[in-house]
Amino acid sequence: NRVYVLQLMPVEDESGSDGGSAWQVQELTGAVPFLNLLQDPIIPKWLTDYNGDGTAEIEALDGGFEFAFGLYRETSPRFYRPLAWDGQRFADTSRWSPAYFDGQIQRAAEAVQATFGQPLASEDPIGRALTVLLASDASGRRDEGWAAFMQLSDPANWTGETIPGLLDLLNRIRAHLQGQMERGEPFAPWPPTVPTLPAPSDAGSPVEASNQITQPLPLPLPEPPQPSPVPLP
Repeated sequence: NRVYVLQLMPVEDESGSDGGSAWQVQELTGAVPFLNLLQDPIIPKWLTDYNGDGTAEIEALDGGFEFAFGLYRETSPRFYRPLAWDGQRFADTSRWSPAYFDGQIQRAAEAVQATFGQPLASEDPIGRALTVLLASDASGRRDEGWAAFMQLSDPANWTGETIPGLLDLLNRIRAHLQGQMERGEPFAPWPPTVPTLPAPSDAGSPVEASNQITQPLPLPLPEPPQPSPVPLP
């Protein structure tokens, strides 16, 4: 009733007379930072029936907007999706499990609302407002999520900004997503450009933000050792 991540790797078999290689199973569960997904120990993962339909599911972090719009990893929108085994693979069941997202949406909205009435101090409220939109869309409530996002991300909710350019970035994100909403397109970040937050926000200083990765990713796993050649008789 748990999911583990394993890797099959060849190893030198010094005990063998033929000089060949043996195989070992290496458990990656919790051992590789990238698999920990934002340093949360969610692997191994318990199988749980989240929507009461009798089918066990697992949670998976949706990282589709990680680093979107030039946001850092810790301020990027994040939410979990339920996946159920369909006999061949774990398939996304978000559309059939709307109640699963309610707690995530509420917590993200409350985090944004807690910053109202003061200068916008970080990218975090932007990422949380995006979480409300994306989690609502994932659970089949696009219109409801859009209305909530536009209310939560209204620049009038803040009395200014402590980091120059934050409000311009927010306005550009709103305009970008509004175009996709009106055209009925899937929500997606804009293509990468050179990230920058220039002078204090005003109508004449647009922000050239991006979804370019701004933090180092974990190092890749080392290449597995190659098996030694078998000598010819």
